[in-house]
Amino acid sequence: MSWTLSSVFRDSIFRALRPGRRWLGWNQPLLPGLFSAGVMAVLFGLRLLQPLEQMGYHALFHLRGVQAWDDRLVLVAIDDDSLRRIGRFPWPRQQYARLLEVMTESDASVVVFDLLLTEPSADDQRLAEAILQQQGVILSQAWDANGAPLLPVPLLRQAALGVGHVAAYRDSDGIVRQVAAGIQGVPALAVAATQAYSLFHQAIALPSLDQPLWLNWVGPGQHIQRYSFADVVQGRIDPEAFSHKIVLVGVTAVGIDALATPFDRNPPASSVLLHATLIQNLLHRSWLRPLSTGWVVLLFLMAGPLLSGILSRRSWGWQVGITISVGVGWVLVGAALLSLQVLPPTLTPVLLILTTGGLTSLRDRIQEAAVLRRRVRQLQDDETLKEEFFRTASHELRAPVANMQHAIALLRMSDDAADWEEYLQILDEECQQEFALINDLLDFQRLSHGQQPAPPETYVLADWLAEVVLPFKARAEANQQTLTVHTDDGAAELTLNWQSLRRIVNELLNNACKYTPTQEQIRLAAHVVNSYLECQVSNSGVVLPPEELVNIFQPFYRNVDVDFHQQGGTGLGLAILKRLVEQLGGSIQASQQLQGLTFTVRVPLAVALPPPGAELQPE
Repeated sequence: MSWTLSSVFRDSIFRALRPGRRWLGWNQPLLPGLFSAGVMAVLFGLRLLQPLEQMGYHALFHLRGVQAWDDRLVLVAIDDDSLRRIGRFPWPRQQYARLLEVMTESDASVVVFDLLLTEPSADDQRLAEAILQQQGVILSQAWDANGAPLLPVPLLRQAALGVGHVAAYRDSDGIVRQVAAGIQGVPALAVAATQAYSLFHQAIALPSLDQPLWLNWVGPGQHIQRYSFADVVQGRIDPEAFSHKIVLVGVTAVGIDALATPFDRNPPASSVLLHATLIQNLLHRSWLRPLSTGWVVLLFLMAGPLLSGILSRRSWGWQVGITISVGVGWVLVGAALLSLQVLPPTLTPVLLILTTGGLTSLRDRIQEAAVLRRRVRQLQDDETLKEEFFRTASHELRAPVANMQHAIALLRMSDDAADWEEYLQILDEECQQEFALINDLLDFQRLSHGQQPAPPETYVLADWLAEVVLPFKARAEANQQTLTVHTDDGAAELTLNWQSLRRIVNELLNNACKYTPTQEQIRLAAHVVNSYLECQVSNSGVVLPPEELVNIFQPFYRNVDVDFHQQGGTGLGLAILKRLVEQLGGSIQASQQLQGLTFTVRVPLAVALPPPGAELQPE
């Protein structure tokens, strides 16, 4: 009982898993890409591939190339030359007052200080007056490590047009990729500068302060319009260089407030370039829009299986070529998207492409190796069977010849007419045996090489059965056997290969008459089952052990224990029969029933079903 329950449980599990196995079979080419996409999506969502994307970020900007700086933007640099000429930094604030006086004379629109003026100074009054006179000054604000605001001194803050924060978060590679547009209601320094510029010129649409601004780096810092602070305050620069422009004042001297960018890593630029970049982005509305994580995951889940399906079943060379081409193509697409102000992931998709290509190629090579191993095993098995076949065939061919040679030798030694008659009978029987064996070998060889069967014909099933059974009636009676025929579809007109089927049924009836004991039953049944004709030949009184049933269709198989009438045979009949049935697209099985041995043959047909028929008896 426990075995029955476990079998039922196992079968129910297999039935439940069958749709999944069928789905895996249909979608097997997509599995490497689906697996790669799932892994990459998880790693990307957990930001574990951030170092890879940081490298891709640099590569994208270099592929896109350097862009031109806006001529409305000018940098007044506190550079190394200014430090040598004016003195050690920080400077007295009268220097900044002098700079603002020059900017006022030059009619600069906005002056932006990337400097924290948080401590009171004796020069604050003069600087405040210069700020008021210029009218477009933006000062900087920050926060300390404890979150306390670092504000400009009140006198300067009241005189300035606005204040902007200079807070920026650097990623692990030292690059600032985004800036908060506003913190605690304080706009970024670049946002405040652009707002101020809009007051004096055409209004510029600005983004909401509740979202970060992704920097679209323009190019190397030395390409921006820049002038040395010392040259400006000493009147060496044409005032027209600052007229109606945004003038950004910041430190560029080596070792002070250094900042790496995709274009300036060794040596790095300074943080004033960050604010210059963001101002340009705001003037041109060219800040970047990164793809959201959801879109990236969807892209992975679509691209991975698609690429896997394209690569599947191709040669190794094609797979490598397509994988490399798709990877390079994606990098170029990423550079094109960057030119359109869209920031896509770069090296993670390339890793997905390479992983998908590698797994697909590995899967195909494993399958090819498995197929090759199966073919090698099949060839080895075929070679073994061939050797066994020829060994047995040579023995079977030599046996009748040896008997004939023996009979001829006896004929030469005997003068008795009765002996001659007996020996001639032996020669005739052995010649017939040899002839039958050679014919069976030729038939077996032709069927093994796929010889085409005869074309199908249309017959009435009952008439055909009567013709087939008729030659075996007298033989069965002579052996004291009973031969019966049964069919439920006797009036059906069936179209199939009757010639081959006749040979099959003849061989089965011949074996039945040969191996059925006296007073036993031989039964031929024919029925239409769906689109097949099923023929069964059963004979009672014959019992074969299970291990004999396994070998019953092997070439040269014979069981002399059930040859009650000692009629012999070549041992190729059932082997030929099996190949002939398979050639017709059918099947043959042997089974041991309680009443005896049963052979079941199923062959495909085109059938028009008749009214139910009755049992037929041979006349």
